[in-house]
Amino acid sequence: MKPNILFIAVLVILTGCGPAEINNLQDTAQPDRPLQLRNDCEACDLEDECCCGVWLQPGVTVAEIGICASTGGPTNCIGGGIGNCPSFSGLSYSSMLQSISNPKLSFSNLTEGPFWIYNLSGSSDALVIIPCQDELSTPDTIWVQLAPNERRFIGSNTNCELDPC
Repeated sequence: MKPNILFIAVLVILTGCGPAEINNLQDTAQPDRPLQLRNDCEACDLEDECCCGVWLQPGVTVAEIGICASTGGPTNCIGGGIGNCPSFSGLSYSSMLQSISNPKLSFSNLTEGPFWIYNLSGSSDALVIIPCQDELSTPDTIWVQLAPNERRFIGSNTNCELDPC
């Protein structure tokens, strides 16, 4: 037992950092470099938009979703004055989410802007997770169950945290 401890001690002494090596270490931190986030969220201007997404909940294989966000997208849409969410106009997105081939719909939304999500299916519930801090590794999320043809209005604050309207 003692020879093993002696061998380990000699090995540590021979391979350890001496004072000369410690003094030669360089600081590689670059204070003028911005924090590298998990996702660059190229679709959004992070100064006044939230990077949002719709994911399938675990165990769910498909959901057909429509989104009307207060910015971006290919088609005009409106939303309006439900609860604490003001009326807005924006552009819409839609997607058939599938667990294997297309598990996420990404979209951008104005900071402090409302949006709605709609279950386009007329026969099955849509079970989804929505973050609007998609560039973060641990975003604020809400879990939503939408009945067939149900529309839900959601708002975001200055930190892109979500609240149902």
